[in-house]
Amino acid sequence: MKAVVLESDPVARALIAESLARAGHEVHAAADGHEAWVLLAQDLPPDIAVLDWRSEGIAGVDLARRAGGLSPVAPYVVLVAGPGEPEAAAAALAAGADDIVFKPVRIDVLDLRLRLAARTQGARRELVALRAEQAQRGRVDQLTGVDDKAE
Repeated sequence: MKAVVLESDPVARALIAESLARAGHEVHAAADGHEAWVLLAQDLPPDIAVLDWRSEGIAGVDLARRAGGLSPVAPYVVLVAGPGEPEAAAAALAAGADDIVFKPVRIDVLDLRLRLAARTQGARRELVALRAEQAQRGRVDQLTGVDDKAE
């Protein structure tokens, strides 16, 4: 899976990126929100985004909000908030994040959350494919196999 990591602290960014890479993900790291947005808004957006709550440029919570409309299968967003930001959890979920972890990030906890992200993204992709299949079936006459909505 393709992943974007946005973390302003270079040491934390390297640790998170390394954890994702060890799990087999293709990792793209960003030091600020503008750089992360360029990575998120590509034609083929990432499957997972680990975003720093208080990043420079565009905040992670704002990127989470934007990421929800990127494609039929939006990235699974994990926001990373500071230890003194308990209000961040509700705000993160309201903004469209799928999960939140608090600093200092425990890599073992992040690894578990990313396994959940992989399962969730797989289920989301299956749902999108089933909806597309169902829509196509609704267009095709089941007896003749002809697209009855064709112009």
